Amino acid sequence: MLLALQGTQPFLPLLGSWLELDGLSTIVVYLSLGSFLVLVWASIGSGQGADSFVLGLLFSISVIALVSVSNMLAFYVAWEIVGLSCWGLGKWGVGLRSRLTGALPFNAAGALASLCMFVAVMLLAWENRTLEMKTLKLPDSELVPALLLGAVLLKSFGILGHAWHPADGRSFSVSQAILASGGLAAVGLYPYLRFFHYVLVMPDSTEWSETTFFVALGLALVMGVAALGEVDSHRLLTLGSFGQFSWVIALLSLRGDRLVDGAVLGGLTYALSYAGLFLCLGIVESATGKRVLRVEGGALRSMPLVAVLFWLLATSAVGLPPLGGFVSALLVTDELSDTGRIVMVFSLAAMAFVSFLYLLRLFAGLFLGKQLASVAPRGTFFSVVAVLVLVGGLGWVSLYPGAVLEWVQFLHLKG
Repeated sequence: MLLALQGTQPFLPLLGSWLELDGLSTIVVYLSLGSFLVLVWASIGSGQGADSFVLGLLFSISVIALVSVSNMLAFYVAWEIVGLSCWGLGKWGVGLRSRLTGALPFNAAGALASLCMFVAVMLLAWENRTLEMKTLKLPDSELVPALLLGAVLLKSFGILGHAWHPADGRSFSVSQAILASGGLAAVGLYPYLRFFHYVLVMPDSTEWSETTFFVALGLALVMGVAALGEVDSHRLLTLGSFGQFSWVIALLSLRGDRLVDGAVLGGLTYALSYAGLFLCLGIVESATGKRVLRVEGGALRSMPLVAVLFWLLATSAVGLPPLGGFVSALLVTDELSDTGRIVMVFSLAAMAFVSFLYLLRLFAGLFLGKQLASVAPRGTFFSVVAVLVLVGGLGWVSLYPGAVLEWVQFLHLKG
């Protein structure tokens, strides 16, 4: 499937030709700026608005640099800087004094991703005798695409690794909400789309497409099963968010117009859903002071609105009505069924079922059981407003999916 971008256009009309981005880059920048606004707004109530503003601004600037370059070496440097800014956000989320950062295997995944990306860039430069992305051609060997796919998946997993640190619930949930949405879009989805659908257009190989699909979906299932057995709410939701990200990658590997539409909507609803779920988690944890599912909970009576919002976001994340995730799931299953790919339909259904189970378990652990929190924590208003905006965005996607797809017509896909 070829992703043909129709040239560049001004990102902001007031800037004229000073900053011109193609459609894919523009969408990623909008997502990063939206994440920045959510980060700053949700941090106001906790008294950390200044820190979050600086970190969010650095993240947004690094994303703009990433999507603006056309040189492969500059792309690699900008990609690493985005990863570094994501590390800074995660570090802020777990507390600047944490000494464990960088010592866990999840952080080592990011280093391995850097190596994979660097080797892939060098191989491409050697084969093509140029570093200009628009003129690169894919070598006959499948080593380069395998390295690129590995780099995308490992770096995406690495930036979420702060969930394995001790952390304050409020700041962690805000930073992780940004990393699971804008962070994964910039570090993971953008490079994947840029390489596999534009710069290095993959050959029309059913074998490669299906292999990538089952590898990414298998990884998503592994993350889902791991989340089912996790008792730490931070780690549970982090594993689930990476599983959903892998699910989107799996969809993007397939051919079919409705599959592409479903993947685009799925990526958008995934970002909105998990950003909201992390914010809800932070609200509850700040009230209970616990992050272990066996000892926290009982927030339904004191925070019924948060419980309702969490449930709506969870159902959207697994593709159930009434919010936007249902539209994405419907497009995908219809296309796969019509083309006879029944095994893929059942594979996606299994992923959705596992996701529903671990999110149901998390909901029960947070909101049901003995009441441990009688009063919502200070600053809850700002986080709740942010979650309401995210739920409203998902509602808009479900009511006007055609308008959303028209908005992303910067991306012209043709088989």
